[in-house]
Amino acid sequence: MSDPAGIRGRRRLAGARANMAVIAATYAILGVSLLLQPARWAATPAYRNLLAIMPQHAWGAVFAVIAALLTAAIWRPARRWLSVLALTAAFMVTTAWGLAFVVRWLTSSSTTPESWTSWAVFDYLVIRAVALLDYLEVRIPRDGDPHG
Repeated sequence: MSDPAGIRGRRRLAGARANMAVIAATYAILGVSLLLQPARWAATPAYRNLLAIMPQHAWGAVFAVIAALLTAAIWRPARRWLSVLALTAAFMVTTAWGLAFVVRWLTSSSTTPESWTSWAVFDYLVIRAVALLDYLEVRIPRDGDPHG
C-alpha cells in the first residue's frame, strides 16, 4: 500500500522531533542548573566521577550547546545534518553520564540504580529519534549521467 501524501513520513518526523524536544528540555534544565548552581552539583557525591572529568561549568556549557543544537534541529528539520550532529552529541554525553553512574553503582553500596536507568531511558529516546529520521538515498552523479 502506497503512502502518496507522505503521512507516515510526517508521523516519523513528528516522533523524532518529539523525542528531540524532550531531550532538549531536559538538557537545557541540566545545563542551566550546572551553570547557575555549581555548588549543588559539587556537594552531591553521585557526580564525583563526572566532575573529575570536567568541572560543573564545562558540563553545563556542553548540555546547553546540545540543547541549542536539538532545538535548532527541531526548528529546521530539513537540515538533516543538524539533526544527526545534535543526536550524535546527545548520544555521546548521555552514554558517558550513564556509564559514569553504572561505575558509581557498581563501586558504591549506597548507590541505587535510578540514575543510570534514567540515563538509559534518555539514550533510548536519542536512539529512537535517530531511527525515526528519514534517511534519503544520496545519489552522486556520474560523468554524463544526471541521474547517477
